[in-house]
Amino acid sequence: MKQFLITAVLASSLFGMAQAQNAADTIMDVQKAVSAMEENYCDSAEIFMSRALAQRQTYRRFLFMGEILMKKQEYSKAVSALRMAEKNFQNCALLPLAECYAMIGNTDSAFYFLEKYSQKNNKLPLQRISDDTLLFNLKHLEKWTTWAKKTTYSQLENDIFSAEHYVNAQRTGQALEILDKIIKKYPSCHKAYYLRAKAYVSDQNYKSALQDILRAVKLRPKQTEYLENQANIYFLSKKYALAAQTYVSVLKIDEFAIKNYYNAAKNFYLSSNYVAAIKYASMATQLYPNDEDCILLYSEVLLATGDAISALKVINQAGIEKKSPAQFYRLRGLCYLKTETYNFAISDFCNAIDLNNSLTDIYLHRGMAYYLMGEKDLAHNDWQTALKFKHFQANNYLQKYR
Repeated sequence: MKQFLITAVLASSLFGMAQAQNAADTIMDVQKAVSAMEENYCDSAEIFMSRALAQRQTYRRFLFMGEILMKKQEYSKAVSALRMAEKNFQNCALLPLAECYAMIGNTDSAFYFLEKYSQKNNKLPLQRISDDTLLFNLKHLEKWTTWAKKTTYSQLENDIFSAEHYVNAQRTGQALEILDKIIKKYPSCHKAYYLRAKAYVSDQNYKSALQDILRAVKLRPKQTEYLENQANIYFLSKKYALAAQTYVSVLKIDEFAIKNYYNAAKNFYLSSNYVAAIKYASMATQLYPNDEDCILLYSEVLLATGDAISALKVINQAGIEKKSPAQFYRLRGLCYLKTETYNFAISDFCNAIDLNNSLTDIYLHRGMAYYLMGEKDLAHNDWQTALKFKHFQANNYLQKYR
């Protein structure tokens, strides 16, 4: 009997572990699908999302599958995916369904979903719907004129559209004037707080921006767009630990928000939480293996933990195009310095300075490389230059390494 219980407990434990692994694999498939779509690898995205849907069906996954198929111009197949999204969460796919039906020539169904979409509170401005190229097949019909004439917007909706336009155009004075009035009249209008926060960010008024975005998040605690804005405000306010935690919250809420692995890693790194930074930077580079920002950050975090060899391996094997070559050479030079490959370090530091002479801390590091090679005069020259740029650590080097 005792043996039976042990076996049962072990089996239960193994089953739980298998379930957890399957869940992790499914989330990874979703994330790979998002990454593939961002790189325009639609076939790969479809394969990954099909695997994810085979494990767990959610409206967001069906919605994203519809987006993939629409990008592939497979509109009939997209309709099937989008209808499943609608079945799982009502009114989540009205506009894309109207677009797909318009593209396959089923105008009755297209107008049916367009009518339903126009009754939503958070619909797009009429002009943006009219400019939608996927609805082109409808615009010559009399039904379109009739629909456009009877599609109405409340004063609040029009004011929100106007404010959003001014915020995006960085005309913050006009945006704030409208948003102040909206919030006074509708104190529970979360979109108004969100837009006013963005306007305050444009004016670098981060204190007021944070107050408003926190109000928006309180009203809509799972709105990822608001949480991302909150995290960005924390970042701009140099509250890096809070920014990192907020980005992690977004990742927990939204499996599609994979860009936030990089954002979380960056803020963990800036807050000196290197263990967490490595975890999220590693994930970011897995999802974006050709993204230079992800690669440079991952290398920089590894270097900060003292693992210069791994950092050098990441940066050398990445095959990146070096859109930021000065930063690339600076970081690789630091890796070479830490691995005592001084000739290579000096060469990379020279390249970095030639490409961007504002990276004045390089004089500190190149000076150290010169010193460790026995070139004291060259080292002292670099440290003297570093002092001119107010890198006062150079003064310690000049005193210590005479």
